Amino acid sequence: MREGWQTCKLGNVLLMKKDKHKPDRTESLFYIGLEHIEKGTGRLTETAGVEEINTVKNAYKSGDILYGKLRPYLNKAHLATQDGVCSTDILVFEPSPKIDPKFALNFILSRQFVNDMSENTSGVNLPRVSTKYVQNYRFPLPTLPEQ
Repeated sequence: MREGWQTCKLGNVLLMKKDKHKPDRTESLFYIGLEHIEKGTGRLTETAGVEEINTVKNAYKSGDILYGKLRPYLNKAHLATQDGVCSTDILVFEPSPKIDPKFALNFILSRQFVNDMSENTSGVNLPRVSTKYVQNYRFPLPTLPEQ
């Protein structure tokens, strides 16, 4: 490992958020489902946008990182550019000051991360990586200037 780098748990630099949005009635909100995140690019599809929401969703803020835990081999992650809500199959992380959000997104989209997540799923028809595994994932963290 290079000088100044440290090994850390993902959950120590990407802080998991558990904010929920529970609508009392149908609401129009910016919504991101797994189907709205392109595979391997971090970009949203053209179909992402305001939708009618009437069930509990995860809430996120601009700057948060969204990670699809369902079928991790599909490599679906996104750096949010606006506030909204997302599917409960998407984990929401707030980057700590120790990690550059763009570096974090690129790391999550890396082949190594995708392979490690895919090898640690449970479920046959709908394989998911556990939240605990994601949070405890150890990786080398470069210094901020290197990120």
